[in-house]
Amino acid sequence: MSKAKVLVLGGLRDDALTELKEVCDITVGPVGHRPDDDRQWV
Repeated sequence: MSKAKVLVLGGLRDDALTELKEVCDITVGPVGHRPDDDRQWV
């Protein structure tokens, strides 16, 4: 099973970010949203 791609815009504690990295493929933003962007906004 591939990891979900998630864009993190900030505000997460370091320990929460570490846990998220274990289950998701994360990118720390902000970045501009593009139509071909398949990441989930959380």
